[in-house]
Amino acid sequence: MELINQTAAPAQLLVMPDKDGAETLTVVWKATYSIGRERCVLADEQCELVAGDEHYGEPDASPLKLQSDFSPYNPGTAVVLLGHAYAPKGK
Repeated sequence: MELINQTAAPAQLLVMPDKDGAETLTVVWKATYSIGRERCVLADEQCELVAGDEHYGEPDASPLKLQSDFSPYNPGTAVVLLGHAYAPKGK
């Protein structure tokens, strides 16, 4: 089976067993957007898929920075906002 991704965003097919051992097919697609004053647009640079959890320091002693994109079951949509905010005119 082949995934034909015609977008700039990274995507991957995963075949994993469900809780009963039956094979399931999951499509992981991750898009990065730039937020402007008026709208969001697909960013020129896309973030790569995260294969495993990433922490700010040692896994047992620091907070989670990024969660793995490869989950056997995720019934919803994950939204992660990373960035900076600045007050107008430096105030």
